[in-house]
Amino acid sequence: MYRVRLWSVRRARGLNAFYRGFESMLVRLHPLFKALGYERLERPVAAVEHAVKGLLFDCRMCDNAS
Repeated sequence: MYRVRLWSVRRARGLNAFYRGFESMLVRLHPLFKALGYERLERPVAAVEHAVKGLLFDCRMCDNAS
């Protein structure tokens, strides 16, 4: 796990660029998400977010914005 976190730290700029592109895609998909209902999507999205952030950044989903 440490090696994955070290990899993500060393590639932070690239991961940030990926996130910006991914974020713009999510904004474009807003009408679809609104039609499906954000409440229905919240749990599966949070599960994926938890897995990715835990793997790459050792995040524990504490809702700390800093």
